[in-house]
Amino acid sequence: MRIEISAADGRVIGSGPILSATNWTHTAELDAAGTFSFTMPAADARHRLAQAYRRARAYVVENGVRRSLGGGIIFTRRLQTDVAGGTYTIAGDDLLRELAQQTIDDLGVYDVIQVHPASVGVVS
Repeated sequence: MRIEISAADGRVIGSGPILSATNWTHTAELDAAGTFSFTMPAADARHRLAQAYRRARAYVVENGVRRSLGGGIIFTRRLQTDVAGGTYTIAGDDLLRELAQQTIDDLGVYDVIQVHPASVGVVS
């Protein structure tokens, strides 16, 4: 599994993907933005790439083909320490959250009146 970290404008940050990440989970929701999370060793200096409000996109390469596992906007980083140095759990909402944060300029609301070409007659 590989995880690319990018800025909000889509520019990939760092010299390559995070390769030490494990436990990628992605939960999709029907009525709201889903969530994602992954863990990585605190000893991997690339944990510094995963900052709040950056985008994380996970993928695997199988037989030369890149397959997406999902992505999201990073909101939390939690360090859990242990004798091996610890792990970071990085989590946030999936990319559907971007729709909720978009500003739409010059949005007009209007009514459309449709008249059906056939008339309905009343038979007495």
